[in-house]
Amino acid sequence: MINFKKNSTDKTTLSGIGNGTITSLGSTYIELQIESLIISHKFQIVQNSFPIPCDGIIGMDFLFELNCKLDFNTNNDFLCIRPKNFNAVTIPLSK
Repeated sequence: MINFKKNSTDKTTLSGIGNGTITSLGSTYIELQIESLIISHKFQIVQNSFPIPCDGIIGMDFLFELNCKLDFNTNNDFLCIRPKNFNAVTIPLSK
């Protein structure tokens, strides 16, 4: 379980997931560590009944901010993160 502080005043309307729109419960900043890279990023918090079959969704803001590349053209699909002033980190994607 992750402990975090929820900012209940920073709600966002989410769309493109299921039918219609869903309003988040608020936001929080979480630090992610990938190899030696530590990333602090804002995430929206949703109810446990949120209609996705996984624990979270990485948004376009995350992908753009970290200069990410998604490669689905090979037998080994991957996410490559290339933040400024840091070596690229490649993460295999499970199918």
